[in-house]
Amino acid sequence: MSHSHPEDTQADPQPPALAHMRALESVRAPDALRSSIAQMTDEAAARPQRRLAPGVPNWHPLRLRLAGAGALAAAAVAVLAIVLGSGGTSSPTVLQASRVALAPAELASPAENPRDRSKLESSVEGLSYPYWGGRRGWPAAGARRDRLDGRTVTTVFYVAHSGARVGYTIVAGHPLPEPSTGTVIERGGVRFRVLSSAGATILTWRESGHTCILAGRGVPARAMVRLVLS
Repeated sequence: MSHSHPEDTQADPQPPALAHMRALESVRAPDALRSSIAQMTDEAAARPQRRLAPGVPNWHPLRLRLAGAGALAAAAVAVLAIVLGSGGTSSPTVLQASRVALAPAELASPAENPRDRSKLESSVEGLSYPYWGGRRGWPAAGARRDRLDGRTVTTVFYVAHSGARVGYTIVAGHPLPEPSTGTVIERGGVRFRVLSSAGATILTWRESGHTCILAGRGVPARAMVRLVLS
């Protein structure tokens, strides 16, 4: 955890509008757009000027250059709006996080919680990983911790006696956007979504305000759902 100094917490005296205008000074329109507008105005300047009928506007090359400058400014404003609107941060997708659940373990297996035999001692922001050893037949077999787009993503792996392996991933922070593809399964009051990617079955759901993911190869989705609800 980083510690802030008093000078780091002082409010920015600049009004938001002034800060945005200063940010605009460093924004450059795309080179392709600038080149296209410059070519258009240069070609117009090289053409002989015609006298038009009364009431028809005569677009002098200077006016075209001003219009081109306005287009560049509009493009810069659009780019700035995208930058300010994005806030410079993004959330990983469920599919991106599921790749971690299929990766190798890098940490030791968490132990069984002696105060609650249905859970492991590992947890993410108060949400504990389940204990699936014993009669369930899926003991913990390693763990890993990753960072995806600024999010901490923690995974515990479980391996069955048959050799089948699944990764149980919990993403720290607010839930990730729910995928729009896949199949929805509702069991025990829980809404699961089943996805398939790179030969793996991916099960995702929300629990205690967090995105949870269970992913593995050769394990049917219904078996995963039964495991989660066991």
